[in-house]
Amino acid sequence: MRWILYLLLPIGLLSACTDGGKKSTDGVTVKAVESKRGPHALPPMDKATYEQLQSTVTQVDYIFHSLPFSVNQTERPAIQTNLAMISPERANDVTGCPIFARESFQVNGEIVLEADIYFNEGCYAYVFYQGKDKVFANKITDQGKQFYNNLINQVKLQSQ
Repeated sequence: MRWILYLLLPIGLLSACTDGGKKSTDGVTVKAVESKRGPHALPPMDKATYEQLQSTVTQVDYIFHSLPFSVNQTERPAIQTNLAMISPERANDVTGCPIFARESFQVNGEIVLEADIYFNEGCYAYVFYQGKDKVFANKITDQGKQFYNNLINQVKLQSQ
C-alpha cells in the first residue's frame, strides 16, 4: 500500500507544477481560461500580454459579419491605433448580443490571438480567444467606438 503512495506522489507533484499557460511560437503567452465560462466571467487582458501584442503583432485582420468588406492592417501605426481601441477595463456581460466582427492578431503570418467584437447598444466588447479558449474580455474604448461607427457610416454612404 505504501508503494502506491510513493508512486502517486511524484505524479501529483508534477501535474501540480504546470502553469496551465499556452505559449505560441512567437512568445505571446496567455493563461488559458476554461472555455465554458461566459465572457462576463473573463478577466481583462493583462498588461504583459497587451505589451507583447504591441511589440510583436505584424498584421491585424477583420472579418465583419454585417458589412460588405474586410479590413487588413499591416502598417505599424495602424496596428498600434488598433490596439489602442482595447480598453484595460473588463467587459460587461455580452451574453445574447450579436457578434459584429472577428479580429485576428498575427505575427509573421501566424494567428496568435483572435477576438469576437461586440458592437451594439449596451454591448461594446472584445472577447479574446487563443485557439478555442476564451481568455480575456475587454471593453472597447471611445476611440474604438468612433472607428467602428465610421466604418458603418461609410457603408451607409456608399449604399445610397
